Amino acid sequence: MTTPDGSPATPERHGVGVALDGRADAVGAWVEANLHPERSAIDLLLPFVHRKQPASDTPWSAYVLCLTADGRAEPLAEAIADRSLPLVRRVDLLRLQPGLDLFQPVSGSRSEERRMQQLLEYVDSDPASRAHYYETQYRFSGPAVRRLHERNRFGRFIGCEVERVVAADSAMPAWDVVHVTGLTIPQRIRSLPHYHRAFNAAARAIGEPSGKAVIGRWATQRTRTDVPVTQLWDQTLPA
Repeated sequence: MTTPDGSPATPERHGVGVALDGRADAVGAWVEANLHPERSAIDLLLPFVHRKQPASDTPWSAYVLCLTADGRAEPLAEAIADRSLPLVRRVDLLRLQPGLDLFQPVSGSRSEERRMQQLLEYVDSDPASRAHYYETQYRFSGPAVRRLHERNRFGRFIGCEVERVVAADSAMPAWDVVHVTGLTIPQRIRSLPHYHRAFNAAARAIGEPSGKAVIGRWATQRTRTDVPVTQLWDQTLPA
């Protein structure tokens, strides 16, 4: 397959997001049993553990994100949902947001990756303005975050949209976007003088006055929940 200019097309990465409820050791055992790389079409696996969410009637304590480039994400999602698994609270079929696929630190160093402070951002966007919200993420967030990542001022940024909620407890909170952000403390410090510059440049490139203006508009288009998380490092597969 090629693009219109004749260059090879990169397979669109899809994935599966699974909300789980359990202690870190229980989540780790579930990952080993159900998402083992030898049995599943996975090229990246990132299990995160966070505190139970008190606002939810059906709290969960972990979110597992696994991505695949070979088109077998949907059967994997269906297989997970069909099993009788008491830990599972929600299963999503996901697609990567264009340009927001910055999986690993620039150096690729596992020691640097371990030091990252990581955040999961769950976004519930307004269906009436969702298309515009998504489009500005591609054209605004993508270039800005990639610029910071290439300069080693961001450790990781992954943006995923929910194509379909395969299965979910009725009391689970809603979200249609999941963002994963990771920075080391030195990266966070070094990014401060560059952050606004990168986002303002990206805003001007799409005809907006500033990054603050774009993000301010998003506040009327979405509800965002940020959750600090810890990654189960021994479960990570390379991108």
